[in-house]
Amino acid sequence: MGMTGKRRKGQFFILGALALVILFSANLTMVQPIVSGPDSYIRYFSDNMQGELPRALNLGLNQSDPEAVMLNFSRFVQEEMSSRSINYSSLWLVAEGNESTSDVNVTVGNFMWGSRLVSITLDGVQKQLHVADNSSNTTGYSSVPPLYNITISYGSTSMTYEWQRAKTSLYAYISLEKGEDSSNEHIDA
Repeated sequence: MGMTGKRRKGQFFILGALALVILFSANLTMVQPIVSGPDSYIRYFSDNMQGELPRALNLGLNQSDPEAVMLNFSRFVQEEMSSRSINYSSLWLVAEGNESTSDVNVTVGNFMWGSRLVSITLDGVQKQLHVADNSSNTTGYSSVPPLYNITISYGSTSMTYEWQRAKTSLYAYISLEKGEDSSNEHIDA
């Protein structure tokens, strides 16, 4: 066979490679993607947010400014999701206790595309916070027992939790929507 067989073998590989390049560049629809369906990435983003919001809060606590970190994080996520044509909205509440004074400060962040009236009932004491879109508002409670019940109400949503004054606690509602695909989650951390 000698040299002629080797040349034909090389030409065959070159033609095969050229055919593959043409198929891929033609963007044929015969090949199905491994991951299909928009809901798969909406679910992925939602699962990711359930872990990232508590991490953002911990970062803020380590920097002694949880409100600023949570606001910046929420704005960043909203911009990133918008760049992917995903409608992201969230409302979060952070309760920070003070052991020496038995006080609890409650901060609500609103990224729900409009102002919200949030009702907070902490051990029977109810306060209402008006929270503008893309911002936060804070209120305080005094003489809070070591273990307390808190109810967060906004719109038609009402959630009740039992939290510890000695621990900073987080409630968050997150919603991701793209077309008909959506994910709505409540987080208690």
